[in-house]
Order: sequence, then structure tokens, then C-alpha cells
Amino acid sequence: MTHSQVAGHFQAWGLQPASANTAADDVFKLLDNHGVNSVLAGVTVGSAVVAFLAVVKPGMSVGARAAIWGVSSLIAGLIFYFAASRPNHFQGRWVADPSLAHYQSGPAPQASTCTFETSGTRMTISQDDLFGDGKTRHVTYSIDADGFSHKAAAETGADKETASLKNWGNTFATEFFVKGKRIRNETRVLSTDHKEMTVTIEGLAPGPVFKDSSVYEKK
Repeated sequence: MTHSQVAGHFQAWGLQPASANTAADDVFKLLDNHGVNSVLAGVTVGSAVVAFLAVVKPGMSVGARAAIWGVSSLIAGLIFYFAASRPNHFQGRWVADPSLAHYQSGPAPQASTCTFETSGTRMTISQDDLFGDGKTRHVTYSIDADGFSHKAAAETGADKETASLKNWGNTFATEFFVKGKRIRNETRVLSTDHKEMTVTIEGLAPGPVFKDSSVYEKK
């Protein structure tokens, strides 16, 4: 089911279009969570088992089918959760290639290092930049990449943030807000071999409007 279809259902239930789109966003953010995916996988397997038993043992009671559905769903969900748990490939130290940087907000750093420390969905980011005039910038902050709104660290220049890991953990997307208005998007995308990270930072009105991009290599 697509985002527009989900939003359409919410509108059919009486929500205004803007509220329906927001609700659909929340649904897809939730479904991107690994734990919820595990529940969905368990329910799917359990339902398939019951459907199979309905064919091979049509006389089985409803209670027995429900019990088998519950047990098989639980087992399948746990197997999916632990077997499909993935390492966070953002973890570690990344060094930018200044020749691949494209900045609209101002001069690009001559050297940049980004370090990620991860624990579950919590990401701690340390950014060190060296500019052509010799000035340096160091920023460290933590973000909960669970798809829900949280108070933003002061270092981000925002009061709220929403972050999530998408594309099976290969995309780290963050939205920053001030007084309810989105002021900045930050998207970090890993290459298929997890050795390269492309970072795109997009400033939005009413704040400064710009788009900066840089490419990092894992060290």
C-alpha cells in the first residue's frame, strides 16, 4: 500500500488532507522500525500456517487454530527479530573527500571528519571541520533515529528533530524543526558496500535556503 493510499483512507475516515498526510507519515515511520517489522513478519507467517492447516486439516477447531497461530507468530517474529538484526553500518569514523563537496551555504571545509557511535536507534554524531581560513568547528550531539519527534540538541540549532533509519539501515534521514516549522533536512546515504557515505544538508525557508553535499569514506 502506498503513502497516498494510506492518506486516502485517513481522509475517508474524516481527517483533513494535511492531517491525513501527517498520519500516513507516522504510519510509514512506524513500519520502518525493526521491531514492528518483526511483528508483521510473525503475523504473516502465523497466518500462512493457519491457512495451510485449514486445507490439510479442515476439521480443526477454531481454538486450536488460534493457539497455533499465536505460537507460530511468536516464534517467527522472534526469529526474524534476532536473525534479521543488522549491524549499524554508520558506526565508525568517516573522512570527507573535499574535491567532491558542493556547498551553497558558504565555503566548503578543506577537511572534515565525522564519527558515529551507535546504540540501538540512538546515534551520537561528532563532526570536525577545518576551513580554508584556518578556523575549525567541532559539534557533537545525539539523535534517536526511531521515527518519532524528540527534543533536539542545542548544537543542531533546532528545538525538535525527527530521525529514522530507512532502506534497511542504509539511509539516515533527519528533519529539524523550530517552533513547528521544518528548517533543515539532513540525509546520509551509504553505498552498497557501506564504505562510502553521501551527506546532503538542505536548508529550508523561513531560514537560509541552501543545499550542501559531501562524500565521506569510511576509515
